[in-house]
Parts: sequence; structure tokens; C-alpha cells
Amino acid sequence: MLTETRDPTSNKLSGPRFDLWWLVAVGSVVIAVLFASLFSPDMVTGSNHEQLPRVGMMDWFWGLIAIAYLSFVRRERADGTFGLSVALLWLAVMVTSIASPAMVTGTDPTTIPIAAMVAPIVGCLGTAFLTLNAAFRLRQ
Repeated sequence: MLTETRDPTSNKLSGPRFDLWWLVAVGSVVIAVLFASLFSPDMVTGSNHEQLPRVGMMDWFWGLIAIAYLSFVRRERADGTFGLSVALLWLAVMVTSIASPAMVTGTDPTTIPIAAMVAPIVGCLGTAFLTLNAAFRLRQ
């Protein structure tokens, strides 16, 4: 049974429920980055059609920055709204990275997955905004 306790010196709730929502947020970032890096389309360039998994290489960078933003939110402030918002944001990042079409250019086709390269950046910025909202919401 998950219980919440109120700290008598402040007006904050703490307990295992808040740790759970913080872990949901971090876990959703890790799972989304893992699946996006495995299943997103590769960048294909050159006359020999070399495949470069650029999305898989760059997703981890943006995912680590998002996790660093999540570390700014103390676990006591991570409620259900915060955890579900981050999870839905990174679910959208994962689906966009995997399912978005790639741009094909030229007579010697170069395939560039632009949406898959931009989606983790947008997810990282969205995580930053959600983190700032959660960090300053209970500070008042």
C-alpha cells in the first residue's frame, strides 16, 4: 500500500507515490530513446548508399539531457501529472522518430530522416518546460 506523509514544516507531500511518478518519467525517456534508436530510419548517403544510423547516435545525447533536466525536479514534486506528461511527450517522440517519412533528394537518392532527427530535440525542450513547471509550482 502506498502511503503519503505530509511534512509538518512545509506544505509538501512525500512518499513512494512521488518516487514512482519520477521513475515513470525517467523510464519513459529511456524506453523511447531505446526504441527510437533501434527502429528509426537510417540516413542513406553517397553513391554506395552508405547507411548511417544518425538518429540512433544522436537520440542518446538528447535523452541524457532530458534525464538531466528531470534530475532538477526533486522526487517529492513529481506528481502524476508530471510523470504522465513526460511519458506522453516521449511516446510522441518515439512514434515520430519511427513512423515519420524520410526526405529523399537528388538522382542519386540521399535519404534524410529530418523529423526523426528533430523529434528528440523537441522532446528535450518539452521536458525542460515540464521540469521548470514542476520545479516552481510548489515553491510558492
